Amino acid sequence: MKEKPMSKALRHSGTTTTPPTREDRLILEAGKFSLDIAKLVFAGVVLAGLMKEDIDYALLFPIGLLVSLIFVVVGFLYLSKLK
Repeated sequence: MKEKPMSKALRHSGTTTTPPTREDRLILEAGKFSLDIAKLVFAGVVLAGLMKEDIDYALLFPIGLLVSLIFVVVGFLYLSKLK
């Protein structure tokens, strides 16, 4: 697959940065995806808490927050690999 050329700003800024590799782009997308899943899980917990259904709130909030926290940690671990 053909790499995109550097932008004019990068070429004329005097810096010699290399474009991100395919692996770097994949890690970046995996990190962003994990953070998006964490947001969706958190929103689902909040919405489920607002509903007047027969839900055990003692299990809903801790498990939902734990799963959300796991996805946040995984997302930031992926993103920290790029630095």
